[in-house]
Amino acid sequence: MSQFFDALKAGAKAAADALGPGPYAVAGRRVRCAHCGGERFALRAVLAHEVGGVAGAYGYALRCEGCSHVLLFGDAPERQ
Repeated sequence: MSQFFDALKAGAKAAADALGPGPYAVAGRRVRCAHCGGERFALRAVLAHEVGGVAGAYGYALRCEGCSHVLLFGDAPERQ
């Protein structure tokens, strides 16, 4: 029974790591924070009017885990 719970714990950790902050790339280049140089970001979808686009459309924001600087993108960054 202990193996089951160990496996369950490992699976939950892997899922949390996959959904949590991590490295991203845009157009084949790894994203780095323009402020602190960090490489771990949390991805969020945002309304385009918050990014300066047309209302009703969506954009994407990467929030740096090191300094909270936010980078905005029109297309979704790729998780590395």
